[in-house]
Amino acid sequence: MFAAVSSSVTISKANFNILVDDYEKATEYSVGVIDFRMLSPSNNKFKFNVKDTAAANPKFDKFVVEVDMSDYSQEYITVHSKNIKLNNPENLDVRVSGLDKSVVVVGKENDLKQITEDMISVDVDLSLVEIEPGQTITVPAVVTVNNGNCWAYGIYKVQVKR
Repeated sequence: MFAAVSSSVTISKANFNILVDDYEKATEYSVGVIDFRMLSPSNNKFKFNVKDTAAANPKFDKFVVEVDMSDYSQEYITVHSKNIKLNNPENLDVRVSGLDKSVVVVGKENDLKQITEDMISVDVDLSLVEIEPGQTITVPAVVTVNNGNCWAYGIYKVQVKR
């Protein structure tokens, strides 16, 4: 589980469609979901469309949510090739390249100090990919930090050549 991060919304008052029976139980209302891959100390403001929240107030069209990242920082950590796991069910003869030498890991300073390169894994799934001999394609790479208080920031891709 991730460490708690706090957030605030720029709109101080909004009207929401809530059933009368649910009103007294309502202590929070979701305005959107933040993908942790997109959350860092330098990228901590997110906009959510009011139409997607069932809000009833037509005076505004979006919520701006700012996540308090004041206690967080980021580090660039090298990923070793041994930590790249290839799901290759057809046992294709492929070469994986293009992953930057390091990934961005976000967390509190003390947690970041404990991160080692062996705590970072990269998964590349070729199970749904069609690749012809001599062809190079771009495939998503899922970067995971094996520490519940830190996460990888950004979207990563690799080149796969057959």
